[in-house]
Amino acid sequence: MKSWIKYVAGGGVLLLGVGLLRRRAPCPPFLVMGDSIAVGVGRELEEAFPDRAWTAAHVGEGIRETRRLLEQRLAIVPEAKTVVLSTGTNSIGLAATTEELLEILADIVETIRSTGRRVVVLGPPPAGEYDAPATWHQALDAWALVVSTFRDSLDLWALLGDSAQPRVFAPGFGSPDGLHPNRRGYAKIAQAITGK
Repeated sequence: MKSWIKYVAGGGVLLLGVGLLRRRAPCPPFLVMGDSIAVGVGRELEEAFPDRAWTAAHVGEGIRETRRLLEQRLAIVPEAKTVVLSTGTNSIGLAATTEELLEILADIVETIRSTGRRVVVLGPPPAGEYDAPATWHQALDAWALVVSTFRDSLDLWALLGDSAQPRVFAPGFGSPDGLHPNRRGYAKIAQAITGK
């Protein structure tokens, strides 16, 4: 499993496994954390925040791992004013119930807010064409409803979904795997968060 914390400006810093992170100033105000939806495929979400974002994420990360690493990640970038959180997609349909996942997500959000930061919770992507069992897609639908109950959540179905089929990426916004946004999709997410 790859893990990394990456600062994009000036070529970036890449951290594999456990090690030291070299800091650069000024620190960007956005911290993106969570699962592979936060990382992206080929084009990461932080590229949509030019010179202003860090990413702290695991490919395949579950929501319990997000919670376990939360305080460590917040401490790495204490100047970040906004945390963009993508988590839960890898945990749905597994051992934990939707109620248990909601409890964990609520704890993560409250911990971030208690530090005075804004937290934007990304809903799951419009992954209707993703090759997964029907039970997973049903769980994804339920998870989207859970995430939508949080203040300052971002509905990716409404933002990136096709107007006729909101659970499927609109043309030009999804990657070939049917699960992750593409570069244009991530740019639209960043625009929705920053208002720019």
